[in-house]
Amino acid sequence: MCSEIFGDNLDIHSGGCDLKFPHHDNEIAQTEAYYDNNQWINYFLHTGHLNIEGLKMSKSLKNFKKISDFIDNYSANTFRIFFSTNKWDNDMDFTYFNNIYLFLILFLFIYIFFTIYSDLSQNYLNI
Repeated sequence: MCSEIFGDNLDIHSGGCDLKFPHHDNEIAQTEAYYDNNQWINYFLHTGHLNIEGLKMSKSLKNFKKISDFIDNYSANTFRIFFSTNKWDNDMDFTYFNNIYLFLILFLFIYIFFTIYSDLSQNYLNI
């Protein structure tokens, strides 16, 4: 289906780390055989999982969260900081204690930003 749109070679393909084997290996073998192509994908990016209270987020465990659910309870900036404090290919664990940690990071960031801005505006920007 992907090749119908993008052709017989993709630069980047991504998926969860649980798809490395056998899903992506089978996908490569089938597509390269179908197109008689030596390299269907140039780069694979396998991301980590989002864990909720230590368990992989999944519909079957009924711990599935939508972005809108997160933003209803936390700010968009907290959401951004949560993802920016984790490496893209590592699992992320969303827990009650992480929420407190994120709040502290956000508070510290805002404090530092406004302290620097205040200093710049008073001493250098003549605002």
